Amino acid sequence: MNRRQMPEGLRADQLCASSDTMDTCEGDSGGPLQTELHDVFGNVYPLVVGVVSFGTPCIEGSTGVYTRVSSYLDWIEKEVNQSLSYSNCTGIQLCDRKQNRSIVAKAKTPWPVNRVGLLWKKEERDLYQCGGLLIDYQYVLTSADCVTSSRGPPEFVASSPNSALASVADVHVHPQYERQRSSSYDIALIKLHQYANLEETQPVCPWMRSEETQTNHLPLQVAASISQRRFLLNQYTNESRQLILQSVRRELCAVQQDGDANDLICIKRNISLVPETCQVDYGGPVMLEVAKNKYRVRGVLSRRTEGCGSNVIFTDITPHLQWLESIMFKNLNEWLRRFPFVPQDYVHITALGGKRAVQGEFQHMVAIGWTRADGRIEYLCGGSLLTFTFILTAAHCAVDIQKYVVWPPNSQLADDNSFPLYFSVPPDTVRLGDTDLGSVADDEYAQQAKIARIIKHPQYRESRKYFDIALIELQERLWANQAIGLVCVWREPEAPTGLLEAVGFGALGFGEMLSPTLQKVQLRTLDRSQCAERIPMNRRQMPEGLRADQLCASSDTMDTCEGDSGGPLQTELHDVFGNVYPLVVGVVSFGTPCAEGSTGVYTRVSSYVDWIEKEVNESLSYEDCTSRYGGNRKQNSALSAIDKSDSPAYRVGLLWKQEDQDLHQCGGLLIDYQYVLTSADCVTSSRGPPTFVAVSPASDRAAVEDVLVHPRFTKRSPYFDIALVKIQSYANPTQSQPLCPWSDELHGNWSWGTARFGASISQSIGLASLQLTPRRYVHPKLSDDRCTFGEATAENDLICISRKAALIPRLCQVDYGGPVLVQMGPNEYKVLGVLSRATARGYCPKRFYSDVGEYVGSYGAFGGFRALRGEFQHMVAIGWTRAGGRIDYLCGGSLINQQFVLTAAHCNVDANGIKPDTVRLGDTDLGSAEDDEFAQQISIARIIVHPQYRGSRKYFDLALIELQQMVQYSEAVCSTCLWQEQTLPDGPMDAVGFGATGFGESLSPTLQRVVLNHIGREECEGRISVKRREMPDGFREDQFCAASSSMDTCEGDSGGPIGVKLYDVGGTLTPLVTGVVSFGTPCTAGSTGVYTKVGREDWNIAISLHAIATICKSFAACSKTTSCIGRPSETINVNFERIYTQNRFGLLWQESDELSLGWECGATLIDYQFLLTTASCVTSRKGHPKFVVSLADERAPITDVYVSPRYKPGRPENDVALLKIDQYVNHTVYRPACLWDRQTDGEWSTDPKFTAYGIVGADGLLNDTVTVTARDRKDCEDASLRGTDLRCFHNQVPMMPGVCWMDYGGAVIDKAFWGEPVSVYGIVAPLSKDCGSTLYMIDISPHIAWIEAIIVGRRDQFLVFSD
Repeated sequence: MNRRQMPEGLRADQLCASSDTMDTCEGDSGGPLQTELHDVFGNVYPLVVGVVSFGTPCIEGSTGVYTRVSSYLDWIEKEVNQSLSYSNCTGIQLCDRKQNRSIVAKAKTPWPVNRVGLLWKKEERDLYQCGGLLIDYQYVLTSADCVTSSRGPPEFVASSPNSALASVADVHVHPQYERQRSSSYDIALIKLHQYANLEETQPVCPWMRSEETQTNHLPLQVAASISQRRFLLNQYTNESRQLILQSVRRELCAVQQDGDANDLICIKRNISLVPETCQVDYGGPVMLEVAKNKYRVRGVLSRRTEGCGSNVIFTDITPHLQWLESIMFKNLNEWLRRFPFVPQDYVHITALGGKRAVQGEFQHMVAIGWTRADGRIEYLCGGSLLTFTFILTAAHCAVDIQKYVVWPPNSQLADDNSFPLYFSVPPDTVRLGDTDLGSVADDEYAQQAKIARIIKHPQYRESRKYFDIALIELQERLWANQAIGLVCVWREPEAPTGLLEAVGFGALGFGEMLSPTLQKVQLRTLDRSQCAERIPMNRRQMPEGLRADQLCASSDTMDTCEGDSGGPLQTELHDVFGNVYPLVVGVVSFGTPCAEGSTGVYTRVSSYVDWIEKEVNESLSYEDCTSRYGGNRKQNSALSAIDKSDSPAYRVGLLWKQEDQDLHQCGGLLIDYQYVLTSADCVTSSRGPPTFVAVSPASDRAAVEDVLVHPRFTKRSPYFDIALVKIQSYANPTQSQPLCPWSDELHGNWSWGTARFGASISQSIGLASLQLTPRRYVHPKLSDDRCTFGEATAENDLICISRKAALIPRLCQVDYGGPVLVQMGPNEYKVLGVLSRATARGYCPKRFYSDVGEYVGSYGAFGGFRALRGEFQHMVAIGWTRAGGRIDYLCGGSLINQQFVLTAAHCNVDANGIKPDTVRLGDTDLGSAEDDEFAQQISIARIIVHPQYRGSRKYFDLALIELQQMVQYSEAVCSTCLWQEQTLPDGPMDAVGFGATGFGESLSPTLQRVVLNHIGREECEGRISVKRREMPDGFREDQFCAASSSMDTCEGDSGGPIGVKLYDVGGTLTPLVTGVVSFGTPCTAGSTGVYTKVGREDWNIAISLHAIATICKSFAACSKTTSCIGRPSETINVNFERIYTQNRFGLLWQESDELSLGWECGATLIDYQFLLTTASCVTSRKGHPKFVVSLADERAPITDVYVSPRYKPGRPENDVALLKIDQYVNHTVYRPACLWDRQTDGEWSTDPKFTAYGIVGADGLLNDTVTVTARDRKDCEDASLRGTDLRCFHNQVPMMPGVCWMDYGGAVIDKAFWGEPVSVYGIVAPLSKDCGSTLYMIDISPHIAWIEAIIVGRRDQFLVFSD
C-alpha cells in the first residue's frame, strides 16, 4: 500500500481478484470483470462486476484490483439518464443472446382465466403477494400460509390489475395446518360470493394418481412472475408484471417433512438467475400441461421455495383431495333434491314463450353443425343465407363452445397418445330447408352443405363481446326452392319500429336441451339506457359498454336462448307489388339467462354492411336483393301495383337541364297535346321553372314555353298546389295519349273504379333484369280508406287516402307532381288529382331530393337573382339568437375550411353590441323548412377580429369565426378558396347574401346573387364620399370597389363573399373569394360597394388570423385538399392525360437543381441521343443548360447545343434548338417521338396537344401529364405572325391561377395512346402565357431538314456550345 496513493487503504468500493495461472495485465485497464447469469427463459446476460483498475505485475499468481461497479450505480444512472436496473436490462431485447436450452419457461396466456391474485384491500393492485388457482367456478385453491398471515384473510381476488374484483365469501384452512410449527398441510380453499364468468374462466382440475403413468414424462409447470417483457425502453413500468410458468424436470430432492403428513415434494433446481427479475408465486399452482394449454394442478407452492432458481418445494394436493371435495360438494345432494333431472318429451317441445315455425316460413334460416367422431351432427348455432354461397352468423360460432376430450389412436397433436386431448372444434356443415332436425318428415327440400371457410370480423376477440359477426363460405352453391331462399339486409342505422322476430333451434329455457324443431319468438327493441339496466356489464368483456353497433330486444314472455347464437333477428317488409321479404336486422350475440323477461343483445347488421359486401364481393342493396331473392315469396294480397315501365305516353318528367336523365325529380301529366298538368311546388323551386319535359331518358326533350301557377298558390301552403306547363310544340299524337280529368258529374263517385297513383321503383322485376336499368314507373293501387289532412277550411282541396303498408326503404319514390288516376278499364284512365308533397310520409318513403325555396320573379336583391341550392356551397348566414328563440341573420360569411368562417370585422357585434352566436349553412331559404335537407346549424366558439381593426375606421374589416364543431361537407355545403393574386381577376364577379332587396326594405329570406364589375380607384373615389375620420388614408390597397348599373349588395350582406368561379385542371369549377362585403352607398340603381380584399399582397396583414395562414397556402393546395360533393364540373380542354411514351425531359442548369417546382424549360427526345427544345431556353442569361432530366429524375450531361441559324435573340420565330447528351438513352425505357412533316405527312390528323404540367395533389407535387388541346384548330388573327413558323390558336378558358403551367420548349403532339408512336407537330412557344390563354406553337416542319442535318451530319457547322 502506497499511503500517498491509498491513504484509506483498500476501500469498500474496490475488490480484488486473482488466479494461479492468469490475470489482467497492462492494456486491460477499464475493461470488465464480469459474470454471466440467466433469465427465466434461458437467455444469458453478462453483468459487469468491476472495472480493471490496477494490480501487481501480471505474472502467475498476481492480483488485480477492480473498481466495484455496484458502488457507483447512482452516479452512472444519473450521467447516462437511464435506468440500469436488472428489469430494464433484461426486459429489452436489443441483442442476440446466448441461450441455455436447459432453462425453459413460457408466458401464461391471460385467457382463459384460472390463476388469480389475493387482495386484502379493494384499492390494491399487486396481484403477486399471494396467488391462487380456480379449481371450480366458485372455489380458489391457495396456500394456508397466505390466508393466515397477520393481515387476516383476503377480502377479494382478481385476475388482473384492471379486472373486476370478486369478493371472498369464506376461507377454509386445512384443519391440521399449524402456521407456527409446520409447513405441512399448507393448503386452503377460498369460496367466492358469486360464480366466475363461464366464458372468461377455465378452472383447472386436480391431478389424480391414476394419471401418473400417463403423465410422468411431462415436466412440472411452476408459477412465477416477472417484469412485463417489452421491446422499447419507454414501455417499462414497475407495476407491469407477467405470469409465467417455469418448466422443471422431476428430479426429486430431500425435504424435511413435519409430522406424518408427508405432503411436501421437493424438485431439484439450480439456476443462476439475474437477481430481482423473477418472483415465486407463493400460494400459486404447480401444474402438469397434459395438452397444449390444458393443465392439471399437482400442488400449491410453499414459502420454503427460496427463489425462481432454487429447489421447488410445494404441497402435494393428492393426499388432500377428499378434504377439498368435502368442502366443495357438501351441498350437492341437497341441490339435486331441489332440481331433479326431468327427461324431455320431444313431441310437445315449444320454445320459452315461442311458437313452432312451419316449413317455408323462414327460408333463409340455417342450422350450423359440428360432425362428431361417431358421425352424429350437433347443431349448436344458427345463421342467415345472404347469398347462395355465404351465410351470416356470429363470430363466436366459429368454434364449438364446449371443450371435448378425445383419445385419438394416431393423433399428431401430441407426442404421447396415451393421455386425453382437449380442443375446440370449428363447425363443418350447414343444413337449410329443415324445420325438424330430429325427423325426416320435412326433408323433401332440405339441403346439406359443407363449410369451406369461416370469416370472422377482423376486430373480433374472444375475450370481448364486440364485433360478434362472421360469414361462412360454402364449398358449393345452394339452390332456391320452396323451403330455401335468401334474406335481405336491413341497412338503416336505426332498427325498424314494431315487433321483430327471432328464430332458431336453441334451448327451450335456461339449462334445458336444444330444440330439434325450429322455434320463433317475437321481440321488441329496447333503447340503450333500458338495455344497460338489464345487461350486466363486465368491464373486461365490454370496456366501452353497449356500443352503437349492438342492439337489445326483449319480451315479457319469450326470448332467444343458448343455441340460437348467430341466428337472425328480423323483420318482414313489402315491395309495391305485395311481395314479402325478410330483412335481417341483428345477429344473436349474448344475453341474460333465457327466462321470462330476459333480454338479448344482438349485433346490428347495418353497422357492418360495407364489410359484408366486401367479403361476399356482391351488392346487398335493397334493389339487388329484392331482384334476385329466390325462393317462393309470401304475398300480401292487399298490396298491388301495375308495372308501367314501358313509359306511358301520358306521363312526363320535368327537367331543368337538357342533359338531365332523371325524369323522377317531378312528374307531370299530358292533359292536352301542348299542356302538362303538374304541381305548383315543383315549378316554383329554388332551381327555377323547368325548361324541358321528356317521356323517357332516351326520348326527345320538349322545350317549355310557359309556366302557369294557380293564382291562389303560396309556397308554404299545401293548397292549390297545381300548375300548367305549356310546351313549345305539340306532342306527337301517334306517340302520346293525353288523359281527361275525372268529373263527378259525368262519371259519378270515383270509388267505383280502381284508384292508382304514380311512383317509381329502383327494383328489377324478375331475375332476368339484374343489369343496371333506369327507375321503373309503376301505378300502385289505392283503396277508398279516407283520412283527414290540413285545416277544415274551404281552401283545403286535398284528398287524403290512408295507407299503412310497411315497405322496404328507398325502393319506392312518390311521383310528386305526377297523377292520381282512376282506372276505368284496361289501359283506360281518368285524372283524379296531382300528387302533393304532403305524401312525404305516405305509401312510399320521402324521395331523395326535396325542392327548396320560392320562385317569384320580382322577389330578390336589388336587380339580383335567386341563388340555387349548391350554387354557393360556401355561403354562411351569421345569426343572433333573440330572447324568444328567434334568430336574426344580419351578416354573411364564407366557409374557408371545416371549422372557420371568413366575415367582416364589423359583424363582430350588432347595433346593440351583442355578438352573434350561431351560423347556418346549406340553406338558401331561411324562411322555409323545405330546403333543410342539407342545412347545418352550428354554434360559434369565438370570433377573431383583425388586430388592426377599429370600429371607428373602415380599414382592416376582416374577422374569422371559429365554430364549435366541424362542418360536414355535402351537396349544399363546402368550403371556398381565397384569391391570392395581387390583381383582381378579369371580368364580372358574383356577390351573394341574404341582405335587403332594396334601400330601406326588409332582409331577404332567400339567398340572392348579384353580378358586379371591378371599378378603378379613381372612379371609386368619385362615387364614394370619403370621411377623413373614418378613412384618413383614403382608399387603401387592400380595398376595392365594385358596382353595376342595375344591381348591388345591400344592408344585411355585410361579411358575405364577392368572388369568381374558375376551372381547375380537369374542369372542376372552383369558387374563389376575392373580397368581403364591407360598406357602400345606399343600394339603389348605380350604387357602389366597397370590399376588403383578401389578395396575396394583404395576406401578411391578415397573418395574425392564424387559421387563414394554414387554409390556402396555394390555389392548388386549396383545390386539391377539399373534395366537394356536387361541385359542378365541365368538359374543358385542359386535362390530366397519361402520355405513355417516355420522351419528355426537362433542362437543368445546375446538377443540384430539384424537380419539386418543375423545370424552366422542357425538351423532347427525337433520337436516342438528341432532344428538341427552344433556342430561347438554351441562350438565356443563365447560359447553356448542363443536364437533361427525365420524369423519373434520371439525369444525363449535355455535351453539345445546336441553335437554329435563323434564330434571332428576342424574336419569337425560328426559336428551335437541339441538345446532344453524352450517352444513348435506354431503348427499353425511352421512346423518341417522330417529327410531323406537313409537306410529306399532310395536315395534322388530330387536334394539337400542348404539353403542360400542374399540381395533382395537396402535397404540391407536380404532375407531368397535363395537356392543353387546341380544339378548334383555327389560327388567331395576328398579322405579325404571317409568313413565320409560329402558329396561334384561340384558347380562352377561365383557369385558376397556379394550377397549370405551360411546358415552354416542350412538345406539341398529336396523341397519347398506349402502344402508338407520338408525333411532334411543334414546340410550345414562350408566347403561350398560360394554360387558359391563347396558345402559340413553333411549327417543326420548316426545321426538319436542319434537324436531320445535325443528327445525320454537318454538326460542326451549327455547333454553338460543346462540353
